[in-house]
Amino acid sequence: SNQTTIPSAAAMETSKPDKSGISETPVVSEVPDVSMEPSLIENQSEDEAAETAMSTELLPVAIAGAWGFINTAGEMVIAPQYEAVSLFSEGLAAVRQGGKTGYVNQLGELVIPLSFDEGLAFQEGLAAISLNRRWGFVNQKGEVVIEPYFEDVYYFSQGRAPAKQGDHWGYIDAAGEWAVEPDFTRAFPFEGDIAQVQWNGRD
Repeated sequence: SNQTTIPSAAAMETSKPDKSGISETPVVSEVPDVSMEPSLIENQSEDEAAETAMSTELLPVAIAGAWGFINTAGEMVIAPQYEAVSLFSEGLAAVRQGGKTGYVNQLGELVIPLSFDEGLAFQEGLAAISLNRRWGFVNQKGEVVIEPYFEDVYYFSQGRAPAKQGDHWGYIDAAGEWAVEPDFTRAFPFEGDIAQVQWNGRD
């Protein structure tokens, strides 16, 4: 029988706290990227995740294994047709179909074609995308503004995004230039004016 799945606050928690993207679980708990490694909502408590869901106009819903979106009245707005979806962020949601990822608006229009291997949620006008296991960023027009060059990235916060080159992490700006050189063994997104980093395995 067809079964409808609606995200719960618990479903939004993720074991990997710093990346956002899309997954095959209600609110993307294996998240934020299409490869099923990151998660849509990261580094949020259950209460914060619930608040995020309530503030979202459209919510992911699964019927018979296909994902679509409903509004807060429970009405189907975007018919279930995708293999995986993300929550809406800045008016767009990542969707996967045929193994490729693109972005739809709240009318269900595919405004960024299904052309990427993976895609994360938009933050500060940019979304991380991957091609051939390299990460870059697109704007809301679907234009690649930072070429897929990095081995891994996180989302933008305070105008900076953690990015990995070789074995080290640093921070890039919206032009893809190093704002902080890659000298860390791990780097996480800024929260306010502070970001957590690891240097030689130490925080």
